[in-house]
Amino acid sequence: MAMGLSSPTPQLWWADFFGSEGTTVGRHRPGSCNCRIILRRGGASSPEKSGCCKRSWIVLNNRRSGRVKLKEKLGRDGLKECVDEVERQGVDADVRSYATLLRCCGKAKALSEGKRVHACIVESGLGGDRYLGNLLVEMYGECGKMEESRAVFDKIRQRDVFSWTIVIAAYAHNGYAREALQLFWQMRQGGVKPNMVTFVEILGACACQAVLAEGKLIHAIMVVDGFLSDDVGNFLVLGNALINMY
Repeated sequence: MAMGLSSPTPQLWWADFFGSEGTTVGRHRPGSCNCRIILRRGGASSPEKSGCCKRSWIVLNNRRSGRVKLKEKLGRDGLKECVDEVERQGVDADVRSYATLLRCCGKAKALSEGKRVHACIVESGLGGDRYLGNLLVEMYGECGKMEESRAVFDKIRQRDVFSWTIVIAAYAHNGYAREALQLFWQMRQGGVKPNMVTFVEILGACACQAVLAEGKLIHAIMVVDGFLSDDVGNFLVLGNALINMY
């Protein structure tokens, strides 16, 4: 007999297992509900209290299902409930959990919830984490808040190519071509080499007559650095970006 499946009238059914990242997760199954929830060693976040049956507290740390469900099936109200739960219950969220929430806030352009997640990250002592810092820059950029995005970027220590690319993309996507270009040149001057994604984003920013001359210069840099000759995949992606720019 499978544990719990044939119990008389169980209020809750738990099947504990350990996820790939070591986070204990499980399923809550009262009636037909089969929502995923977070479990913690030594205690669980109750589905009834967290609104699990409303699909609000879907597991954050499961790589295969949690993040996908959160992104694709969690509405704005559900996202708000998730953030409410993190604040109210003091859930021991980790970097992966916060990363998932930030991505969801960005995709949904949920600025209010994103700011609350930002506050939770700072309070948890993870404010100096570069990975979360990059995602905060991205989230604020997707919400159109470039002042906040830049403020977070300026506080990131030891910025890598991902940090620079994300902030360049944020400026480019919000129509600030010159600011994106300034950051691109600063990145190069600081010794950080752009990657293919960086070039795609900055070429997109150069797709206007006012900065086309700099776009041509970047095209020349790509040729010198071998981005248009070493890899067929790079050539196709960057070739399309160049066509769009010109």
